[in-house]
Amino acid sequence: MVELNLRQQGAFSIAVKKKKGMNFMGLFKEVFCSECGKKAGLLTRTKLIDGKYLCSDCTAGIPSYIMECVSEYYDYEDFKALKEYIKYSNETLKPKFNETASYENLHIDEDNKLFYISTGFFGEPLYLEIANVSSFDMDYQAETVKEGLIGDKVFGSVIVDLRMAIPKFAYIKVLAKDVKAKAKTNFLGTKVTYECPKKMEEFVIRFMTAWNEALEDIQQEYAQESVNMNELEKAKVLFMLDDIDDISLEDIKEQRNRLIRMFHPDAGNDSDTKYAQKINNAYEILKNAIGK
Repeated sequence: MVELNLRQQGAFSIAVKKKKGMNFMGLFKEVFCSECGKKAGLLTRTKLIDGKYLCSDCTAGIPSYIMECVSEYYDYEDFKALKEYIKYSNETLKPKFNETASYENLHIDEDNKLFYISTGFFGEPLYLEIANVSSFDMDYQAETVKEGLIGDKVFGSVIVDLRMAIPKFAYIKVLAKDVKAKAKTNFLGTKVTYECPKKMEEFVIRFMTAWNEALEDIQQEYAQESVNMNELEKAKVLFMLDDIDDISLEDIKEQRNRLIRMFHPDAGNDSDTKYAQKINNAYEILKNAIGK
C-alpha cells in the first residue's frame, strides 16, 4: 500500500482535476469587451452565443426586456444591429411618436404605427415599429370569482406574449394582476362565464388594427416596387440597355436624343409623337433609377 503525504495528496488532486477537465481557473480569466476593448467584469459582463463578451458600459441603455434575450439569442453582429436600431429609434422614431392609446406599460401611436414598452422611470424608451411585430397575443386568465348582489365579478391576470423580428426579442410578461371582469355563474354554481376586461379588449383591437394596417402598407409598397421594376425593365429594353450600373445621366440623355431623332418626321415616321412620349417617359424612369 502506497501512502501520500499532504503535499503529494494536493499535487495528486490537482493533477486529477486537470485530467478530468475540472480546471476552474477559466472562470476567473480576464475577458475583454468585443465592442470597446475594455476588461469585462465577471459579474457584469454579458456573453453572446458566438462566445464574445460585452461589458456593462456597452450594454447600458438597452432595455431590460431585450437584455434578457441578448445572451440567449444574440451574436456580436446582432448586437451591432441592435445598437444601430437604438440610434434610429432615438433620432427618427422618437420625434414623431404621438401616443393614441395605452394599456399598462404598452403604449401605441396608431397613426405612425409605432409603440413602446415602458420600463419605469429609468432609461429612454425604445420606440418600435408595429410592422416588425412577428406575433402578438394578450390573454386574460381568470383566477377567482366573487359573488355580488348586482352581479358576479372575476379577478385574474393579463398576460402578454409579444415577439419582435427587428430588433429581435420575446416579451412574455404578466402585465397586470387582480384585474376584474364581469362574470356569470350558472344556477348550479358549477360553471363561470366571463367577459375579458373592457380596457384590455379595446387595446387589443386597436393594436391589432394598427398592426394589420402596417402590414397592408408594406404589401402595397412591395406591389408598387414590383410595378416600378417592370417599368424599369421596359425602359431598359427601349433604350437598348442590359444594365444601368455603369451608365451615367449623360449617357441616358445621349441615347434619348438619338432615339428621338430616329422617330422624327424627317426620318419618315408618321407616329413620332406617340413614340417620343414613350421615349421621354422611359428617360424619366431611367433617370430616377440612376439617381437612387
